[in-house]
Amino acid sequence: MATIQEDKVTPEWVDDLYQIEMTDPVTGGSDGVANRQAKQLGQRTQWLRKAHEKTLEKVDELSNKKGTLENIGFVQLVSELSESDESNAATPKGVLEAIAAASVSVGSIDELREYPGSTGYVNVNGYYVNTPGIGGGMFVADQSDTTSADNGGTIIVSANGVRWRRLLDGVCRFSDFGVLAGKQNAPTTLNKINALFKFVYEAKIPKVLSDIPGDYYLNGLIRIGDNLEFESVDGVRYLRNTSGAMLYNGLVINDNSSQENPCRNIKIFGGEFNSNAKEQWSSVNFFSLGYIDGLEVSGVRFVDCIRNHAIDLSACRNVTIEKNQFLGFSKEVSTVYGTAPGSDIDRGFSEAIQIDDNVPGTFTGGRLKGDPCENVVVRNNVFSKNPDDDTGLFGQGYGCAVGGHYAARNVQHHNNIIVEDNLIEYCGFAGVRPFLWDNVKIVNNTFKHCHRNIYIWWLQPTNNPSEAGRDYHITGNHFGDTVAEQILTQIWGNGYTGAWEKLKNISILSNVFGNTQTGSLLKLQGVHNAAVADNIFDVANRFIDIEYSSKVKVSGNIGNRLEYEFLSSKNDIYDGSVGTSSEIYITANFARDCRGGVIHLQKMADVVIEGNHFFNVANAANANSIRALDVAGLRVNGNSILLAQSAVDAGVFALDVAASCSNVLIGGIITNAKTAYRNRAAGAGGVDLLGFTADNGRINALNVGAQGSASRNLVVNGLASANTPALNDNSGNLATTAWVRQMCAAAAGGNGYQKLPSGLIIQWLTINVNGADNGMAALPIAFPNAVLMAMVNDTQEGISPIHATAWNKENTTAAAIGWNANAQAGLISIIAIGH
Repeated sequence: MATIQEDKVTPEWVDDLYQIEMTDPVTGGSDGVANRQAKQLGQRTQWLRKAHEKTLEKVDELSNKKGTLENIGFVQLVSELSESDESNAATPKGVLEAIAAASVSVGSIDELREYPGSTGYVNVNGYYVNTPGIGGGMFVADQSDTTSADNGGTIIVSANGVRWRRLLDGVCRFSDFGVLAGKQNAPTTLNKINALFKFVYEAKIPKVLSDIPGDYYLNGLIRIGDNLEFESVDGVRYLRNTSGAMLYNGLVINDNSSQENPCRNIKIFGGEFNSNAKEQWSSVNFFSLGYIDGLEVSGVRFVDCIRNHAIDLSACRNVTIEKNQFLGFSKEVSTVYGTAPGSDIDRGFSEAIQIDDNVPGTFTGGRLKGDPCENVVVRNNVFSKNPDDDTGLFGQGYGCAVGGHYAARNVQHHNNIIVEDNLIEYCGFAGVRPFLWDNVKIVNNTFKHCHRNIYIWWLQPTNNPSEAGRDYHITGNHFGDTVAEQILTQIWGNGYTGAWEKLKNISILSNVFGNTQTGSLLKLQGVHNAAVADNIFDVANRFIDIEYSSKVKVSGNIGNRLEYEFLSSKNDIYDGSVGTSSEIYITANFARDCRGGVIHLQKMADVVIEGNHFFNVANAANANSIRALDVAGLRVNGNSILLAQSAVDAGVFALDVAASCSNVLIGGIITNAKTAYRNRAAGAGGVDLLGFTADNGRINALNVGAQGSASRNLVVNGLASANTPALNDNSGNLATTAWVRQMCAAAAGGNGYQKLPSGLIIQWLTINVNGADNGMAALPIAFPNAVLMAMVNDTQEGISPIHATAWNKENTTAAAIGWNANAQAGLISIIAIGH
């Protein structure tokens, strides 16, 4: 038997093994098809064997060398260094400790400036003589540098001209520049801080740490760069020691800044920024930030803002502002602490976070071109009053928590703004005030004690078409009590004469609403394509006002106790050039205790009111529950409208359609009103359901066919019930089964009767007269009125003579039939018909 000799097979990795085809002649031999697969597998085996042998040779080579990490290509890191150690590598810690051990030590930065040496390393014990361990560090002589200025922290120039450079670990600390807390140090604090930020910007150091707790008084703006994380440890406060703003990305924003050329990646963590109101009563922006792509502000406390903003945000993208506290705001110009310079206009609208399209001259440092903000997230923040206020001036929140205002003029819209999971309290103007924003989400926030909660508005410039935002999603919020509307969208200005833009695509879903002192919970003015659905309310003036809007659906909302209507749409604020409201759908809502009726419609087109349930509504002062005036196209169908008893007694209509309406279809109203509706418009159709009784839930009357319409068929699926009429009822009332059974009563026996619905009664009886030839036979029941006719027959029992018998009409009464016979009779049978 021949074999395949693997040692003679060429070592080769064969990717694909040959498969014998149906048409291959199966031949043996070294090149035969039957042996080709085995030969290829042998080539693979030889290739793997050679590779394994090479690996073993390498292992043997390494095992014959000195068994150190160095000899096999690895280095071990150690912090404890030895002069004789040639096999290990040092960690940075080990290097610095070794340098410190071998270096000269001086007590302070000032002593370093007097140090006469010019080479090597110097260890500084502390920045100041009296701060050992704080602000010190290792410095190395940079003999190649003969020009750098002493910056007071990382570059120290000694008396002999040597430049000593601080060795850093990727973090530059306030203590490295000798920044000291305390008002007495204010003359140098800001200069040292700005020197530090200038150095880290130029040297591309990624992090600045304000590392010593205390109060730092600022004589101006902190100017930061980009690609920077700025963190303050707990207990650090920054207080103004002059008027104006406090922090600005002024190292990187310049005349060339734009959305295409922004600064990037700024993170600000921790610390408190405080206006120091008692000493510096003037307007303040804590942060003025512009043209940043990648901004994060977290864990910062902003305390006692005066007349402006905590964060003035312009032309920024990819922004996250979260877990901050915005506490206390005052709009006052003059107080016992001074008078704020500049304009004395009412600043009660000022936002904690202003998102605006600022233009030149409206922003700290200028250099803005009206570019919008994009992708801004405001999350998990607290906006409130200052609970620790001792001035009596900061016991309220900002005008608005988040918003924008007048700086925008004919510019691009902000885009993709998210306000979520915040606590927003005590805002004197509105909790959130978007202004020319697109793609906005306001979700899962808690609003308390605000004048309004959300105020969406826009301008119409004098000589330009108006502008408005689009795509708003207001979902899952808990809206507490307010003074004015909970949510307001408003056309800005009066006396429109030209085209104006509507706010497009707004959804208000699954929110919980508190009360308002004045106005409706919701006022939608000038919106297109809106959904107001699945909201809950309790105790309010009115649920919703709709004005100058189109394609609005109000559905699935539930609530109690409204002083006025559930919905009102009057469209009577502006003149006719503004237009009307159209395509309004009011469906599947549930409301009770609406004292002012349910719905008021005026100057509208194409309105549908369908499938709603309104209970205990209206009062004696109302003429109607649903009122329609000047409506072109109205469908009212399948609604339950149960009036309060005072409204029922006063004759209030469930629905009142004025003659100014047209194209009206009315159907399916369930109500307890004495008159379901009054329709003075031409043409109507549908079904009335009248007389729904509130206390026992019974329909007392049912009319099929609406006023002025043709008759319609009524189909009842299942059982229906009604009151049983009197037996003599000859009206159109329903005949109950009880009435039918009474009308068709019967006694089915040898002697009996059958009552018929027509009033006829048929009676029958058989009696034994015992040989009499005349007499009176008592009927099973007396006829109520009279006997109409009777038949008397002799009745045989076996074979007996046949007697002639007859009805004696004269002797008949309502209770008995008279009879005569020609001879003495036995049994006789009688059939009588009466009524």
